Amino acid sequence: SALSVAIVDLRQAHAGHLIVVPRAHLHDLRDADDATIADLMQLTARVARAVAAAMPNDGLSIWHSIGAGAHQEVPHLHVHVHPRVVGD
Repeated sequence: SALSVAIVDLRQAHAGHLIVVPRAHLHDLRDADDATIADLMQLTARVARAVAAAMPNDGLSIWHSIGAGAHQEVPHLHVHVHPRVVGD
C-alpha cells in the first residue's frame, strides 16, 4: 500500500509469520496519525486473510507491543500476523 508494507519475519515463531509496518519510521501506534493507522490496519486485515487462506491454521495471532514492558524488541511500529494451530 502507499503507507505500509508487509514483510516475512526472518525469525519466524510459526511458518507464515508476517510483519506489517508503516513506511514512515514511527516508534509505536501512539506516534502514528489516523491515515497511517487506517492504512496499517487495512493491510493487516488483507495479510491476515491471505495467511489464513495459504497456511494451515486453527486461528491467527495478531499483535503490536509497545515498550520494554510489553517485550517490544524493535523500536519501529509493526504488527505481527501469524497462523496458529491448537497446541503449538
